[in-house]
Amino acid sequence: MLITTLTQRSDWQLELLVRRQTGPLDSIFTSFKADYHTLDQYVDRPPLILPEPELSLTQQVWKEKNTEVVILIILLFIVVMSLFFQDILVRHPTFMHNFRHSFLIITVVFIGWSWGGQLSVVNVFTFLQAFMSDFSWDLFLLDPIIFILWGAAAVTMILWGRAVYCGWLCPFGALQELINIFARYIKIPQFELPWAVHERLWAIKYLILLALFGLSMESLALAEQFAEVEPFKTTFLLKFDREWPFILYASALLIINIFNRKFFCRYLCPLGAALSTSNSIRLFSGYAVVQSAVSRVKLVPKSVKFKQLILMVLST
Repeated sequence: MLITTLTQRSDWQLELLVRRQTGPLDSIFTSFKADYHTLDQYVDRPPLILPEPELSLTQQVWKEKNTEVVILIILLFIVVMSLFFQDILVRHPTFMHNFRHSFLIITVVFIGWSWGGQLSVVNVFTFLQAFMSDFSWDLFLLDPIIFILWGAAAVTMILWGRAVYCGWLCPFGALQELINIFARYIKIPQFELPWAVHERLWAIKYLILLALFGLSMESLALAEQFAEVEPFKTTFLLKFDREWPFILYASALLIINIFNRKFFCRYLCPLGAALSTSNSIRLFSGYAVVQSAVSRVKLVPKSVKFKQLILMVLST
């Protein structure tokens, strides 16, 4: 009776040890086991609680930035749709200008200052070095905003060239354009370099790109230091909270932009130079859209060759 009372409370195992004598001094032992599990009607078992699986660092980062990721994907979808239907949008220049200006503000405030989504030529060098060594996506997935922007830049470069990223999604480019738009609105005089000078200065960003690429082959850290020619870190990542030479350099570029639209993008940006390599393989061209917009606003003097105007627009 005692055994019955005890066995109803917990699981137990019965083991029977049997000895068989095989000689005067030798024996063989064999054990027989039987398990007993408490009957459910005698036990109130709490539900089994399993710990949640531990997330990797990459999964944690993406979970924390889930809202930003969703909003960014929606913004990218809007840009892509506006490009697919650009022939319709250019028929409504007022709406198109207001839509574009609003989107540029979102790019500066949210993608740039709030999310730190400013691509850099250093990202290109990091990808190339990773590709030539033991490639792993984990390094690139640690920043969801940068990863999505690079994915969008890669897709849109194939479709339309670099103009989509440089013209819509680059925070520093958007900031320059908004500043210049305001400067034109308050009638600040603008100056354009002669075409012959523009053609020669246009090559500077490619020389900077080649120099930085050479340095990255020797030391990626050294290339990152010289990549400060891009004022992106000062403007968006550190928000002008750093040493005065960097602040002075970024401010000087923005001041020049007041009088000459997107000066840095045209002549100094190594990232733009790297992305422009896709212009020769893009599937669609923006030529018809530019031509339509120019013909509608009628801003081109007869003395300006239309081909030169198109080339200058597409090179910015």
